Amino acid sequence: MTFIPESFGQATLVFTIPGPSGPAMVVFGYDSDLLQGPDADAEDIFDAWTTAGSLFQSQDAQTILTEVRTLVRLGSGELVSGLHTESVPGSQAGEGAPPQVSLLIQKRTGLAGRNRRGRLYMPGAIAPPQTGVYSGTYLTDSQTRADTFLSNLSTASVPMYLLHTSEVDPPNAVVSLNVVATSATQRRRIR
Repeated sequence: MTFIPESFGQATLVFTIPGPSGPAMVVFGYDSDLLQGPDADAEDIFDAWTTAGSLFQSQDAQTILTEVRTLVRLGSGELVSGLHTESVPGSQAGEGAPPQVSLLIQKRTGLAGRNRRGRLYMPGAIAPPQTGVYSGTYLTDSQTRADTFLSNLSTASVPMYLLHTSEVDPPNAVVSLNVVATSATQRRRIR
């Protein structure tokens, strides 16, 4: 489980998706604006995703962002939750990918090492062709939208960070989001 350091938070974006597989979620760490509180952080993150030119425009119309949950560690060490609920569907025309297929976006920090990068699996991407490789136009547009989303978070004073499992490992600022051409699936590891 990820450790949330003091003045940082974890955001969970909850999407309804077609089919019986239940909601899909995107989770990432961020530097909290403690002056405004976790509910306002949740609203800022929601707005960053749903602003014109951001990532919701790479999702199919049947994928609906319904809420953003936040969990923030205050200076006292206490974890406080926040919530923003509103429904905004994706705006991509065309057939959506099956629930197990995502658009993979790599989180880069500018530092070397495996634990200095992360992944964001975006649900509701359009269905890729049989090769599993998205079209150049969709990739270019999605990259621009990912850049906009990251910029929107910074502008709203809730910049994206990588959080780690060890409390002695400091969070790392995400400096870029890189869209991957090949479609991705996220499945539990078999142990």
